[in-house]
Amino acid sequence: MLTAATAAALAAGLLSGGSAAALNTLATVPVGAFPRGVAFAPDGSSLYATSGNGLTVISAADNSITATVPVGTNLGEPVVTPDGGRIYVADPGNNEVDVVNAATRTVVASIPVADGPYGLAVTPAGNTVLVTRRGTDKVSLISTATNTVTGQVTVGNGPTDVAVSADGTRAVVVNGGAGTISVITLSGPTVAATVPVGATPYGVAMDPVNGTAYISSFGANTVSLLTTGNVISRTIPVAGGPVAAGRSRDGTVLYVAEYGGSQLATVRLSTSTVSAEVPTGTQPISVAVSPDGSRVATANFISGDVTVMAAAPRAATAAATAVKGEKATGNGAVTADAGGAVGSIRCYYGEDEQQVRQGPGGGAAGVPAAPGMVAANTSALVTCSFTNLDRGRVYHYVVAATDADGTGWAPETQSFVTRPPKIASPTVKRKKRKLVLTWSATRSADQYEARIRKNGSWRAWRIVGTPKVSFHSLARGTSYRIQVKAGNESGFGPTRSVTTSTR
Repeated sequence: MLTAATAAALAAGLLSGGSAAALNTLATVPVGAFPRGVAFAPDGSSLYATSGNGLTVISAADNSITATVPVGTNLGEPVVTPDGGRIYVADPGNNEVDVVNAATRTVVASIPVADGPYGLAVTPAGNTVLVTRRGTDKVSLISTATNTVTGQVTVGNGPTDVAVSADGTRAVVVNGGAGTISVITLSGPTVAATVPVGATPYGVAMDPVNGTAYISSFGANTVSLLTTGNVISRTIPVAGGPVAAGRSRDGTVLYVAEYGGSQLATVRLSTSTVSAEVPTGTQPISVAVSPDGSRVATANFISGDVTVMAAAPRAATAAATAVKGEKATGNGAVTADAGGAVGSIRCYYGEDEQQVRQGPGGGAAGVPAAPGMVAANTSALVTCSFTNLDRGRVYHYVVAATDADGTGWAPETQSFVTRPPKIASPTVKRKKRKLVLTWSATRSADQYEARIRKNGSWRAWRIVGTPKVSFHSLARGTSYRIQVKAGNESGFGPTRSVTTSTR
């Protein structure tokens, strides 16, 4: 544990002067003695904090405490399963990991894990929780299906924190006593590499897009960037005893907790420099960034509270309207915080939902929204016009809003399917008093409409579920015109016309 005396000694003479605040403090929430961890629910609705009081549940809407779950006596970090259903809490005081049902806010299991369980991470599939054991230099693996320990891996001295890559193949463990990190191949599990970092490393965060690990080294006043090839590519100076970091939603910024300086540093990754430092509670020890990127929270070890800051505007995505074959209107809402106006609003869209979630970093296309600006501390409905779409395709989109501090993303994407293309390759089987029209199944279509006419009189449209329609009781040797079109939930596509005759 980092003590106040150690922090003061190491930070002496190393703290840089803070620049203008880039984050706006929204609330300071008392949670109990010695909080060590914060984590947002996957949907961003709640913030969980561990302390001497147990697990505190904070509403992300208004930063009020909605529940306090009595768990253990000397808690480490929390981690939330990807479905948001359970919170796993490290309980070193009782040498166990406790499992809290997020809906009922009750402890549903306590898993024995000896020797000081502390740092936690969960795999993207949600099937395994990793926990560091500081007393025996090991990482244990817990099955979330059975809530039992299924294995362990020996790592370096004094493991404090662990993070798992977005693809679930590797984990990075911080060995605070050894000044190294251990990279675990989870399919083994085995240690694939041991890499030296700065003195007294404490926390690690993983970039969900490129797999970079960010290691905060308290004693060296640095944040190290570890590539997927297990090489330190950069070392960024961050004064004040960095202990934890969180990546911004757009991937441009690291928010770094300065334990000794009682500040949160904003590190611009493009320049590897600290662009701002904002006061927090006393000795922030962990960082959490909300899924939409609009909020950053720190657990402040000595002051016994959580600082919640606005890092970017809030955005929401609503269902699309006016969906046609080649265009659609996306809808959403944006709320600007008190710190400044929103100067840019865009909708990112495409057929690959994961690329859309990553925005320009994932290669998704973007279009400007209307209106393009929202005044500080106000909300507005926004629309985006998607054009030149491909017929019969499923598209996903998300709203993103940017102010001077950063970009906030809607936590959920929306999807729509464009109207089907024109029916292709119709063929007619001609009989004396019947005509049978068949065609190839049309992309995205779940129904078809067809009609027939003789001279100027059309029969009513008929709906069929398969690419085949029959017309009966026709006149022999007579010319007819048939129209058919494919439809889905967004409407019907262009009409295909066929002229033929009975025998």
